[in-house]
Amino acid sequence: MKALLIGGTGTISTAVTELAAKSGIDLTLLNRGRTSVEIPENVRVIRGDIENEEAAARALEGETFDVVAQFIGFTPEQAMRDIRLFAGKTKQYIYISSAAAYQKPPSNYLISESTPLANPYWKYGQNKIASEAVLMEAYRNTGFPVTIVRPSHTYGKTRIPVAVLGSRGSWQVIARILQGKPVIVHIATDFLAAAGPKYRSTLLGDKANSLVFDNSKLKRLVPGFSASVRFDQGVGEAIRCVMDHPEYQIPDPEFDSWCDRVIAVYRRAMEECRSFADGI
Repeated sequence: MKALLIGGTGTISTAVTELAAKSGIDLTLLNRGRTSVEIPENVRVIRGDIENEEAAARALEGETFDVVAQFIGFTPEQAMRDIRLFAGKTKQYIYISSAAAYQKPPSNYLISESTPLANPYWKYGQNKIASEAVLMEAYRNTGFPVTIVRPSHTYGKTRIPVAVLGSRGSWQVIARILQGKPVIVHIATDFLAAAGPKYRSTLLGDKANSLVFDNSKLKRLVPGFSASVRFDQGVGEAIRCVMDHPEYQIPDPEFDSWCDRVIAVYRRAMEECRSFADGI
């Protein structure tokens, strides 16, 4: 199989690159070369930025693939660009969308492909929905061979899965734990949104509800695959990787200070509630 990954060194795609290389897939990455991720020796890299459509078209001239997987597509305009670039060049185009596209708030805890797509809170989810619509229209009108995948919880060697984090990544949450400071784990979304409005869209649009994702179709399509790493093992590996690489330990004093203030206010509110309850 001859495959092209757009990106290939991100949170999800790094693992895909490693597994594809081990599986003997003839793999090429279209990559800007801005990350420090080590790429397997048997993987070909085309240096280029897909956002420069003309340059990308020149770099891909004469190339054809069995499958193209897009990991860094976020807007309908980018989806339209990919249709222009890859129509007739691939037998299958895989679009990595997001579970943020599913209905928020959900009408049912069980999420499947029949769950409606609607996210009134988060622009990221709205753009994924619009991108999917563009690709599906191309499929219906011209046969563009698209498959859409909607990952939910993702993490990797440099990304720790925490619900609330600052603009500089998840390191500051780890730092707080190492310093013996409390972290935000179960404060209500409305409370957090009042304290930090910028978190409202991601919390209400992605993290406020507990869900179960139906993966039965995936198991039917890929019966030979089974998860070999437990969640606790995977997170442990990610933490060890971050601890071993100082370049991933990016302080975020603004987020740290915000956490201190939110937790202090929450604790005061809890104390007032206890005093009120004692008086009943």
